[in-house]
Amino acid sequence: MTYLTGEIMKSSNQLKLVSVIKPKQQDPVLLRREKMIKGLNRQSQILEQYRLGEKTRGQWFWVNEDGVIFLPIKYGKVTVELSKGMFAIHCDTLEEVEDNLEFIRKATMRGELDNILKSISNELRSKFTK
Repeated sequence: MTYLTGEIMKSSNQLKLVSVIKPKQQDPVLLRREKMIKGLNRQSQILEQYRLGEKTRGQWFWVNEDGVIFLPIKYGKVTVELSKGMFAIHCDTLEEVEDNLEFIRKATMRGELDNILKSISNELRSKFTK
């Protein structure tokens, strides 16, 4: 194994060194969170394109005939049941859509959706077994 020496290590007090090696296989809980966050980030990008009047595809949110915006949250192609029988968030403005995406993003990072994501993941996997 080769170690850094010389001028670089003289300034090593600026580096916060740790004895950690990346695991060969990532925790499935973290993988599900990462997938969810990627989807939420993608929706934020789509929302920005929508605001600029650009043509968008794959957006989760939609506007009804009264101008009310609905935002379902999806994990892959599955719409997440946010509460018993509730599958979308009511939003009055596009800013509120972004705020709700950020709220769900933070809840995902805190692990608050882990059980829901695991349940959806297990349900999807069960469809592939014989």
